[in-house]
Amino acid sequence: MPQTGLFSSPRHLAEQELEEKKENTKKLQPEELQKSVARLTVMKERVQETGPLGKAIVMGKGQLDSSVNRLYKEAVDRKKKVMHDLELKTSPTGERNVMDRDVLDGSVERIYNQALQHKKELSEKLRAKHVTNPGPQKKLTKEHQQACNERAYTGPMQKKKESEEKLVDKYITSTTTKFRKMNKQEWQDTVSRLCK
Repeated sequence: MPQTGLFSSPRHLAEQELEEKKENTKKLQPEELQKSVARLTVMKERVQETGPLGKAIVMGKGQLDSSVNRLYKEAVDRKKKVMHDLELKTSPTGERNVMDRDVLDGSVERIYNQALQHKKELSEKLRAKHVTNPGPQKKLTKEHQQACNERAYTGPMQKKKESEEKLVDKYITSTTTKFRKMNKQEWQDTVSRLCK
């Protein structure tokens, strides 16, 4: 067996892996092999699961047709009848209201085409007002520019710094222990009280 190392060929490594797999695989004994073959080849009779109701019901063609008729066709007929009744309620004569072609075209013209035309006119008007005619160029004076900088940057930065200082005063410097000076009489009173 050649040695493996830095310059081993991939083919040699693959052969080595195959040999290791052969060593690790379990060989079946003849009886175990027969049991596996029998288990995999013999067809078992499948038990039909019936669920919680018990035995499965086998229907004849007549029963199946009557069930389909009851469950599907009658439901479709009921829905058709409800739709017909609603149609009769909406038009008392029982006739359908059919629009003339001219009336239908007029409705489409009024509802869709005029709205589309209005939208186009409005967008053209806005484009002409804002895009093509931007107006005269405004130049900022130095004072105005400084005021804008103050309002947009310097002012908020100063407020932030002040709020940080307040927080430091409130939570850091105020939590440090402050000792007060005691006079001689207070010392004596404290000592006598603690020594009792």
